[in-house]
Amino acid sequence: MRSVFVLFPTSQESLVRDWLDHNTVRAGDNNWHVPDAERPVLFCAIGRLFDDWEAGELAMVRSVIGESPLFVQVDVSGGVSGAVAVLETVAGLLEAVAGSVAQDGYTSHLWQLAELREGAHVQGHPFFDCQGWYDEQGG
Repeated sequence: MRSVFVLFPTSQESLVRDWLDHNTVRAGDNNWHVPDAERPVLFCAIGRLFDDWEAGELAMVRSVIGESPLFVQVDVSGGVSGAVAVLETVAGLLEAVAGSVAQDGYTSHLWQLAELREGAHVQGHPFFDCQGWYDEQGG
């Protein structure tokens, strides 16, 4: 499963939950999913623990978000590309909560809404470019 993180100040948790409740399907206390025509494509969960994050990454996030960041982890189902759904969901969350950023699993860059909308590239790739990174690695 491929994942993206959208990072917010903890003080914005109610805005994040409201956005998820209005734009996705609730699947539990802290879980939501984004369906396509037939089945869930994205699985979203709110979290606060960063125990498994590298110290440098966590310091970078805290320098932008603050001391107690909140995140939504967006997991993409393995059987689908999910690229359009990820971009729409992440952009929606970033637009809903000022000061939030996103991180895909391919760089440590903290993506801002304007970068996603402009199709900006980091290390030669746009946000969540799974196929591009796979091809570059000789996949």
